[in-house]
Amino acid sequence: MNIKKGRAPIFDLKLLVNEPLTTKELNKEELVFDLEKDCALVVISMICDIFEISGAVAFKASGFGQNEWPVDCRTDLATVMEQVPEILKKIELNQYDFILDFYEQGMERQVAFNPDKDAIKLTCSSRTHWTPDPVFIHMKKEQISRIFEDLYNRFLEVGEILCSDLIHDPMLKEWKV
Repeated sequence: MNIKKGRAPIFDLKLLVNEPLTTKELNKEELVFDLEKDCALVVISMICDIFEISGAVAFKASGFGQNEWPVDCRTDLATVMEQVPEILKKIELNQYDFILDFYEQGMERQVAFNPDKDAIKLTCSSRTHWTPDPVFIHMKKEQISRIFEDLYNRFLEVGEILCSDLIHDPMLKEWKV
């Protein structure tokens, strides 16, 4: 595989904190939730809104030839976090056949994970003008597990600081692993 300088050959997801977090950083006036808390996805979306508004939390995705995917906390992190518990359950069962879908308008990409000998083959497809290069990569099971476990745990840690009421919302009971 020939990787050009500056390209990201390995797929990665991270939730980064730019500065020490405190709940007082949040401007509550910016929080206007017009959604009724009737399911886990709505609560996850609210948490991701708070992350975005805080200005201290950044969601990063990279790979398939692009060091920084154009993602944010408000929309893209919410769609990813919706899928993470099911992915973690599959990983726990040693089932590495799943799809992570960045379905929000603008991103519109999928990463398919499939066992391939002693590794996992990740295949990226795009529904926009962007083209992955390379289209597929191989990673170790441990690397993939770590990516999703770290993202899930960091989401809960940061949520505990910025919006503990939402992290402990009963709607997330089924979502949590």
